[in-house]
Amino acid sequence: QKYGSQDLAIIAVNLDQDRKLADRFLAQAGVHFIIGFDPGGITPLAYEIKGMPSSVIINRDGTIFSQRVGFNQHRQKEHEASIEALVSAAHQPLLVEKRN
Repeated sequence: QKYGSQDLAIIAVNLDQDRKLADRFLAQAGVHFIIGFDPGGITPLAYEIKGMPSSVIINRDGTIFSQRVGFNQHRQKEHEASIEALVSAAHQPLLVEKRN
């Protein structure tokens, strides 16, 4: 919600085998972002995930900007700093070198 006006999208990938259990948990958790379901575990392989939970921040051109394993209050500050850096960089004008 804090960065939505700056075109930040959050997409979570749930790896549970039983989608009903995942849906029940997500309804109780009050999640307000897109959830993809990957019971086959293809996504963690594609991003070389080392542990769960993991966060992968991807910039507009599809390049991984940052990747972290784990989450707690201390990590929340690190995650937010990465998001702020990425959002700020996305709104900076491109530097163009003039050559004569």
